[in-house]
Amino acid sequence: MTTEPSQLKFILSSVLLITCGQFHYTFLFRAI
Repeated sequence: MTTEPSQLKFILSSVLLITCGQFHYTFLFRAI
């Protein structure tokens, strides 16, 4: 299984963005 560094970085960044987004939304709802 060979994956390009750029593709791996893209996947990692997307996952991070999704997790951060969910955390931000939950924090917002808790604040409200």
